[in-house]
Amino acid sequence: MGWHLDTAVQAFQKAVQLDSEYFEAFINLGFAYGKLGQPKYAVCAYEQALRITPDSAQTHADMGFMLTKLGQLQDAQMSLETALRLNPELAQAYSDLSLVHQRRGDLYAAETNLRQALVLMPSDAAVHSNLLFLQASKAELPPRNMLAEQRYWDKMHGAPKSERFPLPAVYDGSERRLRVGYVSGDFRNHPVGYFFELLLQGHDPSRVEVFCYATHPAHLSDDKTRRFAAVAEHWKSVGGMNGRELAKCIRGDRIDVLVDLAGHSAFGALQAFSYKPAPIQATYLGYIGATGLETMDYWISDPVLHPQDTLEETQEEIYRLPRCWVCYQAPKEAPPVSSCPNSGTNVVFGSFSNLSKLNSKVFKAWSEILHALPASKLLLMSRPLHDSKIRDSLLSEFSQLGIPSDRIITQQGKSLSNYLATYSEVDIVLDTFPRTGGTTTAEALWMGVPVITLAGQRYAERISASKLTAVGLEEFISTDKAAYIAKAIGLAHNPERRKNIRAELRDRMAASPLCDGKALAHAMENAYRDMYARLICR
Repeated sequence: MGWHLDTAVQAFQKAVQLDSEYFEAFINLGFAYGKLGQPKYAVCAYEQALRITPDSAQTHADMGFMLTKLGQLQDAQMSLETALRLNPELAQAYSDLSLVHQRRGDLYAAETNLRQALVLMPSDAAVHSNLLFLQASKAELPPRNMLAEQRYWDKMHGAPKSERFPLPAVYDGSERRLRVGYVSGDFRNHPVGYFFELLLQGHDPSRVEVFCYATHPAHLSDDKTRRFAAVAEHWKSVGGMNGRELAKCIRGDRIDVLVDLAGHSAFGALQAFSYKPAPIQATYLGYIGATGLETMDYWISDPVLHPQDTLEETQEEIYRLPRCWVCYQAPKEAPPVSSCPNSGTNVVFGSFSNLSKLNSKVFKAWSEILHALPASKLLLMSRPLHDSKIRDSLLSEFSQLGIPSDRIITQQGKSLSNYLATYSEVDIVLDTFPRTGGTTTAEALWMGVPVITLAGQRYAERISASKLTAVGLEEFISTDKAAYIAKAIGLAHNPERRKNIRAELRDRMAASPLCDGKALAHAMENAYRDMYARLICR
């Protein structure tokens, strides 16, 4: 595919050199650059196309999508809104505009645009999945209503019961290797990769035969993809398959336990799971909620994410591992842990979460903490903050709460090593809520920085709590906003505690379940055998 796209780029470049007013050639050139993962060049091509035909709604929309990939969210929003003024029926533009609003942290505008996109293209499973992702992030729908929304996705996009594969013959699996399949679009440099690689490496080949089905497009493959492919006993790139084709491939491999690592996120394969290609199917790791599929048997979790009295309602049976449900692989680029940057109450709080996790309740809580500690500051890092308009909008949120801009430090995204080094400037990380930190929480802990979290009642609200429990820092888990604020202020007043945590946290974490891939793999293998035994006993 890459070779054909390169050839296409050369052909279109030659065409526009011969005719600088060739609108269609510029459009095709932009499309080819986009498919090659070169959004900067795609934008240049679309700009030339708009020079020729400025009222092309589709071109404005395509350019907006590429600007989003570049992190130029304000410009992307303007392009997409222009497209919709020119053509209010342009369904994909509503979906792309939703993504811009989501990355800017306005989940309500994001949901409004997604719903409009669904009105225009109700059969689009990916757009519908994006809506479920937003609803899970907001954690506002009553659990019963959330379950109804998930089941509705299955009704609209899942395979009809008449097309599901019949249950294959099952045999006693206690003495043979179970064939385990992992399905994900994130076998690459992606947060899921940091929590899956040690699990994959830790599997005992005498107990399980592992298949990995990579559903992301080939051009997104990278060094981590190659590492996954080298470790997996069977590796299959299936990004070009539709749901039924992938299901047939999986059934042909005679998988015993099929594990979804994406849920309702990008490059997910829930439609394949809806055909029931494996006798046991479970969802795990890569998504912040349940799937709602009738054919999904289990949701793999742990006792912190889902206490016995959890309010979460699911189609799947919640399966709690007897330990933290994930294992973190620290990046080799991580610098050594630094000493505490401040020894008094002039602390620097930090949050490196996506802007999509910030909301009015978070701003208010953080502002109360800053008001209580007049010498403190807050450091925020996120890729979109290179955009001055987005940065100004963020500072305005704090200004309205009485926090002047000189107390808010903003930084844009950096290379991984420099990003991790920035933790040397941070005394305490303030977790977001209701959707709590994932990779950012593990990274902060690895860099020796304590994390204050507010644990709600759903999976998405308890991800940091599970990690903190795994490393023995339950003292930083709060269950209401008042306690969250009090814990942050209390730790700011205790420099000796911060110093001791900083000195020991990396070693503590390295020796904890959060970094023990072998133990996680053993627990997962036991879970798979238990699931299989339950199936035989039915």
